[in-house]
Amino acid sequence: MLVRRGDQAAALGGDTAKLLIITAAWTGCRWGELTGLHRSNVDLDRGTLVIDPRFGALHESAHKQWLGNPKTTSSARVITLPPFLIKLLRDYLKQHDNEFVFTADGGTWLWRSTFTQRILKPAVNGNEDQPRNRRRTVAIRPGLTFHGLRHSHKTWLIADGAPEIAQARRLGHHLPNRVTEVYSHVAPEVEQRLLTNLQRRWHKAKATVKAHPIAPEPVARRLSGPVAA
Repeated sequence: MLVRRGDQAAALGGDTAKLLIITAAWTGCRWGELTGLHRSNVDLDRGTLVIDPRFGALHESAHKQWLGNPKTTSSARVITLPPFLIKLLRDYLKQHDNEFVFTADGGTWLWRSTFTQRILKPAVNGNEDQPRNRRRTVAIRPGLTFHGLRHSHKTWLIADGAPEIAQARRLGHHLPNRVTEVYSHVAPEVEQRLLTNLQRRWHKAKATVKAHPIAPEPVARRLSGPVAA
């Protein structure tokens, strides 16, 4: 369903919206960590993205945006990427030369409230009850929030048997247990197994969409009045 949500988001907000949702689901990153992600903190040759300890998150108030520390000290981390996501990001970054990875038109920062109202909610809740939309979307998982993508990632890691320390390192969680902290190094084979499982989930999701396509489509109705003009 996450791939389908991404497709509907693309119909509403283009490639940026689609890849933002996919990256959030397959990395477990928070909204601010991705919208504040600087291009220099993405190393696709190594297959990693870095959440910087000083400027690793975009913050916003009612009328202001700024870069600052991520949510916690543990949130500053290096996140490995599954192969499919490396390719998607590589192709996407060739399309623009903006300073930040995920931006609005013109390279400006995305606003969370705007993205939620105009893209995410219609992508997951559907908009068939709103006749003036140019793109019709169907309900997939009503009520899903952007932070819910992070919860989905956590659920996948648990279901795939990722060790608790690997989960914590990937999501930027602090583990108070001192014994666990002593063994905080995640062995390469554990990390590789985690990425293999994420890759498998992607292929499964793509196969499901291919077998049961429900593509967003233009609304088959004519508008009249000021909107049509």
